[in-house]
Amino acid sequence: MEFSPVVKRVLLAGGDSDFSSSQQDALTAINIVTSVISMIGSGFIACSMLYISYRGWRDNGEILLKKIHSRLVFMLAVSDVNYSFAMLMGDPSDGSSLCYFQAIWGSFFELTSVGWVVAIAYYLWQSFTRAEVVDEIEEEKDSKSEEEREAQRQQEEQEHEKWMWYKIWASNWGFALFWTCIPFADGNHYGESGAWCWIDDSDAGDAMRYYCFYIWLWIAIGLICFLYYQLGASVFNLIEENNKLKNSGSSEGSGGYTFCKVLKMLWSPQANMDANDAAMINIVRRLCLYPIILIGSWIFGTVNRLQQTFDSTNPNFGLFVMHIWTSNMNGFFNALVYGYNGPFGDSCRRYCCPSSDAGNRDLNDTTDPEGFTPQVDENPVPARAEMKVQV
Repeated sequence: MEFSPVVKRVLLAGGDSDFSSSQQDALTAINIVTSVISMIGSGFIACSMLYISYRGWRDNGEILLKKIHSRLVFMLAVSDVNYSFAMLMGDPSDGSSLCYFQAIWGSFFELTSVGWVVAIAYYLWQSFTRAEVVDEIEEEKDSKSEEEREAQRQQEEQEHEKWMWYKIWASNWGFALFWTCIPFADGNHYGESGAWCWIDDSDAGDAMRYYCFYIWLWIAIGLICFLYYQLGASVFNLIEENNKLKNSGSSEGSGGYTFCKVLKMLWSPQANMDANDAAMINIVRRLCLYPIILIGSWIFGTVNRLQQTFDSTNPNFGLFVMHIWTSNMNGFFNALVYGYNGPFGDSCRRYCCPSSDAGNRDLNDTTDPEGFTPQVDENPVPARAEMKVQV
């Protein structure tokens, strides 16, 4: 990919002196192309959600962005768009206003992007666990009619989700803002960072790269894996309870035993399952993609920064290529997995392709083909499995 002399001066002025001109050209080209792809994918999700919410409001139907899960996905897409916008600037000259803007803007939104992924995991996890508590409380309210209990439950859920949204939003943006400002605590450590502008490669800057981003990134990955494992194990237990009701069998085991059974369940052919079990297993399989995407997007970035720490005079071109490609494409992969779920896909087809099956569905139909709405004809799964969790 060739650049004009003017573009080269703007985008390559801060290129790493250990790379040749052709290598700098390649890094910048990869940076720009992947940023554009990611921005298009994430931007499509954000714009589609806004449009679908507008259509729902105009048609007096369901407004997508009133749901906290949809808001979290929307904010994730917005963060990914902004991070891609920062990386789209290539490699500005060290000390320039454009370099500082890229470094600060990118640092803030890469933190918020990881934060929204954690928030989605936490929301799904607490929704499921909270449903268990609510079910237990509902069983104790025999004095009220079914309609009164349902109305009270919906009101409590709406109030709970409203305050949860404010807390998540404030926590995520406040956390990202705090760590984005840390490099200013000891002068200014934003500047040239290899093939783009971020935290500089001074001794203090090198340490800041880890405790301002990479340590929190891998803490987030560990937390997400833990939350999704618990959620997956809970779904597995529901399936076991359902099978126990059908077969009058026993299915208890230790945590390690459950982990092995969950893995076996994920690879089991769906032809051997009933529709209810297959639907819930699809949920768990989809949940497994979330931490995999985050790990895949940042594993090369982590290895690249470690290599720079221990051998800063010999940057590895291949690691820089994989670092740029995987981290920039994070927004695109997030858009594929988080955006194109069942209800969102149905809404897109409903408004963009009215003649499709999804377009012929009731506008107020909230059935989620990929959510927790399983039904069993004779032996219903416990009530908490009927809770709607969009993944």
